[in-house]
Amino acid sequence: MDTISKRNHSVEDSILDVLQKDGNESEKIQPATRTTAVEDRKANFPSPLAPNAYPCKDTQHELPQHPSTWPQRPLMVRPTPCSSTKIIGIRRAISDNYENFKGCCAGCILPINNGRELEGESLVVDFESTNFVGTLFLRIKDVPPLERGKNGSMNNDEENDIKYGQSESIDYFADRKRKFQAIIKGRFKKALAMNRCVTGQSFKRPAGKLPAKWLVSSFIKFVSILAPQLDASLDGNSPRFLTPLLATANTVLSQENGIDETGNNSSTTNKCNRPLSSEDGSPCLKIDTTVDLEEPSSLEPSSVLSSLLAHESNPSIKIPDTSLYSSIDRTVSRKKVFNLLSAMNSPEPRFDCDRIYTFEFYQHLLELSRYALDMGSVGGMIPLAQATDGQPLKIMAAHRESDESQELDILWSFDIFHESLYAYAELAVDQVYSDS
Repeated sequence: MDTISKRNHSVEDSILDVLQKDGNESEKIQPATRTTAVEDRKANFPSPLAPNAYPCKDTQHELPQHPSTWPQRPLMVRPTPCSSTKIIGIRRAISDNYENFKGCCAGCILPINNGRELEGESLVVDFESTNFVGTLFLRIKDVPPLERGKNGSMNNDEENDIKYGQSESIDYFADRKRKFQAIIKGRFKKALAMNRCVTGQSFKRPAGKLPAKWLVSSFIKFVSILAPQLDASLDGNSPRFLTPLLATANTVLSQENGIDETGNNSSTTNKCNRPLSSEDGSPCLKIDTTVDLEEPSSLEPSSVLSSLLAHESNPSIKIPDTSLYSSIDRTVSRKKVFNLLSAMNSPEPRFDCDRIYTFEFYQHLLELSRYALDMGSVGGMIPLAQATDGQPLKIMAAHRESDESQELDILWSFDIFHESLYAYAELAVDQVYSDS
C-alpha cells in the first residue's frame, strides 16, 4: 500500500461530494479473490442478457464486474461491499413482487432509472442494514435504459415514445436543473440520535491526481457555506467529507408506520414475496414516482420539526412556524435547525422506530454520465476517475457514536461506478496483491 500512498494524494478530493453520501465501512473490504486473470474473472459471471440469480458470489469483491457486463454502461450501481447493506429484492415501484431484470443482480448490479420510465415501470430496490430497513429509488439523467419492455425486446424508452409519441414522452429531468435524484424510504431499527447520523463521501485510499488547488479550495469553501457542520478530513489514507443527514437531505418526511404520503392507511398492503429478515416482516414500502416530494410545514405531523415542537427536545432552539413558507424555504429552515442541533452535540432528539422516514437527495453539479464535476465557467468539467483513484462515489448515510469517533455504522451505502474508474480500481487491487 506504500506505493499507492506515494501517488499524488493531497486529498482535498472533496470535489466528489457534490453528489452525496458515502460511508466508511466498519468492516474491512476484501479485495477480489483472483485465482485467474481479470479476463477470466469476467467469463465467470452470468451473461447480462439473462436474469441473474442472487445473492451473488461477487457481492463482497472490491473490484466490480468488468464494464462490458454492465447492462447500463457506462454506469453501474451496487451495494457497497462489506457495508452491511444487503439487498432483499428488486421490484417495480407499484408492485410487491420481486423480479429478475436483464443484467441486474441483487448482489452486484442494481437498476438505475433514467426518468423516462412509463408509469408503473420505475424500479426500486428493497434493502436492509444493521440499523435500517427500507427502499431505494434512483434516477440518473442520460443513463441508458434497462431492458424491461413488455415483450422483452424493447427498452423502456422505446415503449415510452410509442405510447406517448416522441414529442410528448415522459422525461422527469426535462426542464429541471438536477441531474440526479435518490429517494430512501424506510424505518430505523434502533432509536439513533438524529445529530449522529451523517451523509457524504468517504474513501479507503488516498486521492489520485487532483485539479488545481485553488479550485479545490474554492469548492470546499462553497460547500462549507451550504453545510456549516461540514466534517472534512481531507488528508491521510482515508479521506472523508461528511455532513449531518437531516441538514443535508433536500426533502425529509416522517409518517406513522402504515400511513402513506397521502395520509391514507396502508396497513393492508400485501407483504413482499420474500421472508424479510427484519423482525416484523414489514410490508413493501410504496414510493410514488409520479409526484414531486415537498417539504412539509413544521406544524404538520409529517415534518421532523413537528416532533421537536411536541417534545421540546431543545428549548434553546426556536422552531419557526413554516406554514406560509414555500417548500424551498421550509427545507432551508429545517436544515438551519439541524445544523444548530448538530453544533450542540446533543444526543437528543432521536429517530422513532415506529415511524417511516423518507429522505430525498438531488443535485445538478455532478455529471454522472461523464463522471465529471460541472464547475461551470469557473472550472469547466472536472473528471473524477483519476482524482478518486478509481474509488466510486456513493449514496450513503451512517451513524457515529461521537464526533471523536472515526467509525461509521452504515445505514445504507450504494456505490456508483463509471467505466472510467475501472482501470484505476483494477490497478489499486493489483497493488494490494503485489504488496501482500
